[in-house]
Amino acid sequence: MKRLLVYIVNLLALAIALMLLISVGAGYLDPRSYGIVAPLVLVSGFVAIVALVALVVCLAMRNLKASLTLGVALLISMPTMRLQFPLRLGSKPDNTDRTFTVLTWNVCIFEDMIGIDEEGTTIKHILEVDADVVMLQETSSYSGDYLDQPETALYRSQVEQRYPYRSSSYRDLVIWSKIPYTVLPDTTMKNNKSMVEGDSSYHYYGKVFDLTVKGHQLRMIDLHLQSIGLTPDDKQLYRDLASLNKRVKTEDELREVKHTLWDKISGASQRRAAEAQCVRAILDNSPGNVIVCGDFNDVAGSYSYYTVRGDDMHDAFAGAATHPAYSFNRDQLFFRIDHMLYRGDMRAVSSRIDKAGSSDHYPIITTFEWNE
Repeated sequence: MKRLLVYIVNLLALAIALMLLISVGAGYLDPRSYGIVAPLVLVSGFVAIVALVALVVCLAMRNLKASLTLGVALLISMPTMRLQFPLRLGSKPDNTDRTFTVLTWNVCIFEDMIGIDEEGTTIKHILEVDADVVMLQETSSYSGDYLDQPETALYRSQVEQRYPYRSSSYRDLVIWSKIPYTVLPDTTMKNNKSMVEGDSSYHYYGKVFDLTVKGHQLRMIDLHLQSIGLTPDDKQLYRDLASLNKRVKTEDELREVKHTLWDKISGASQRRAAEAQCVRAILDNSPGNVIVCGDFNDVAGSYSYYTVRGDDMHDAFAGAATHPAYSFNRDQLFFRIDHMLYRGDMRAVSSRIDKAGSSDHYPIITTFEWNE
């Protein structure tokens, strides 16, 4: 009996280790060629937690073989896990005269404007943070001025006074800045393959801005990569799957999962792969100091994330946050899909995610310091 238990534990440890390595490895595979495994990267963090718990149990059982199997898998996956689960000691800038702060936020069309939160908590939080540069996504579903909405009229004068340099809400991506900027229209990124059936409109997923911040030239790229496009029914199906009180039991339900959640996630990851390559091409032709931030709609360790980051960018949150956090907060999809990457003559001193506002995303706030 004891031998059978050991055999089962070894088998389970091997299965968990393989699942961890496959889910982590999926982020290195182009989803346009390996679309069937692309969604697995989303669960890599969860599988890592399971593997860590299993390792502790196996060590307590003094099962050397299973412990070694899980330990090796965790060690191999460590670079990805360090991105998803940052744990750094807080640091202070050497000289605050050389610091500046950037906030990025998918504001979900300022949901306070459509009656969900008439208190304007999203805009109020932006004003409270008082970042030097604010990069926003999903600011408007139309070409009008988002600050003309009745619920936000009260804050218009404050926004205009605090951030005199602002772009319009057209094309979804917006900058609010205390510093003058120029827009590079020739690098505006778009595609006309909407995830919504019958929608032939363009999807703008990137805009490029150039600024001079405390004497340093800085290029900033605001991103909103392709979303998964889940319908309310899709999200309900996911909630049913994630619920401890409900289980997918029938073959028909399993088939529904494959043809809805899996296929949509895989299709969206293929679109993001193409968009990420376009962003990388712009980065390769950009000057040294660059910050790329926004809604990637993908986790750290995914193919699109790695493509944009390349070998020359640093993850501000992974490198300067004191604890892990998620940036998407609806439908039990608790992932960090918003990112801030950078390179050049600066370092991220601190980075955090604030649980604030009315959006389905939380903002990332990072303070940078120019090197002396």
